[in-house]
Amino acid sequence: KVYFDSLLYQGPMEQAPKSLAGIVQTVKQTLKLLQIPYKDLLIRIRSSIPPGKGLGSSASVAIAIVKSLFKYSNEQYTKEILLQLANISETFAHGAPSGIDPLTITSDSPIWYRKNEPIEYIYPKGSFHFVIADSGQMADTKTAVENVTRRMKETPQKIYAKMERIGEITYQARKALEKSSKQLLGYLLNEAQKELEAI
Repeated sequence: KVYFDSLLYQGPMEQAPKSLAGIVQTVKQTLKLLQIPYKDLLIRIRSSIPPGKGLGSSASVAIAIVKSLFKYSNEQYTKEILLQLANISETFAHGAPSGIDPLTITSDSPIWYRKNEPIEYIYPKGSFHFVIADSGQMADTKTAVENVTRRMKETPQKIYAKMERIGEITYQARKALEKSSKQLLGYLLNEAQKELEAI
């Protein structure tokens, strides 16, 4: 059997909980692509990125697994194949993912993402340090997105105004990164958080 060993689950991959369905499919599709039999494997995950916090844990784990299986089979991967296989997991985690998490994780620079437009890269000036505190509360990105979609239908003007404000803040944050304006960036991130909480 293929066994899975992680903080979330230990045991045969076929009996993994629903929350790991995306990872299971990523493993299966990667093994299929590499023509490795689906047997006699132990996949062990040790991640310092807490799951369910909106920090890209599922994408990080998926990318790590894909890279490991390619290394195991002595095969080379392209960035396109890596992103394609990682997005299998993201589809299960988020429903219809933008693909931004795997793209960000595999990039050396921050990503400037706009739907249906070419990806751009942000090149920050100076060095930035971010402190992230874990509240201990679990979050579900898929449910959060569904809730926002529902609220958009219920009170479109109110939610749309908040989204527009977040859009404005995002453009200002890019400029702050490119000009090394740390205080301004901190202020903008706080403002964005207030809008997200309001939504």
